[in-house]
Amino acid sequence: MVKYGKYYRDLQIPEFIESYIDYKKLKQKIKQIQNHLPQINNNSINFSINSNQNLKLRPTLASSLEEQESPEKDDKYLMLLNEFKNLLNEEFQKCFKFFKLIRKQLHNKLNRHLYTQTNYTSYNLEEFMKEITNIRGTIYLAKCLNDFINDNMTALKKILKKFDKKFSNYFGNIGPKYILENLSNKHSDMEYLLQFKIIDETSTICESNLHLLNECFKEYCLNNEVSNESKVEFEEKYNSINQFIKDIDEIIYFRIQYKEWFYY
Repeated sequence: MVKYGKYYRDLQIPEFIESYIDYKKLKQKIKQIQNHLPQINNNSINFSINSNQNLKLRPTLASSLEEQESPEKDDKYLMLLNEFKNLLNEEFQKCFKFFKLIRKQLHNKLNRHLYTQTNYTSYNLEEFMKEITNIRGTIYLAKCLNDFINDNMTALKKILKKFDKKFSNYFGNIGPKYILENLSNKHSDMEYLLQFKIIDETSTICESNLHLLNECFKEYCLNNEVSNESKVEFEEKYNSINQFIKDIDEIIYFRIQYKEWFYY
């Protein structure tokens, strides 16, 4: 069975690879924490976690731990947890910063090629081929961004689940709390990322323009001599654009359910 870390690396888009959440680095941090914590069974330290603040132990510790551990040990636990939390936030922000860059590129493409109502009925063959290439490039970028968001958020959930599996006896399950507190804030970066607004907008505009372009191209072919090679090239690009749109729509379950997605 292929381990998730390798599967995650194989999913990554080469042009985006430096901006993915570093799952391996977060796993290494979990191992470091594991090496510093003693084995404690059936006891827990409860704490609150907030994406914008350091982790804090709640005032009441499990009674057996109060007897076993010193305040210095409690501080050590907090330090280890804060290291993980800070690294997690750092990796997420790297992903979010790249998302904003690609979002801007998509806006520019939409403004340049798609927002303006185009009179395709006056196009010649060269203009038809150029336009469908532009649409294909735009929807492909949206599809890549769609996959990038999905893969990074899945990796984030996986690493939190791994953390909880290792340390729930110490700290309870932090993963659902971390994600829920992010999604509960309508101004949070995670909430904004998971709205998929620019992807929806791009997909809708591309689909609308593609339909109109295809109808006008068919009309053009009826009234003009067009080589089979050009017809095949146009059709291949048309089909690939439709496939990219379908690929985006297949993430719909994840997108609709993301507010419940933190449960595991």
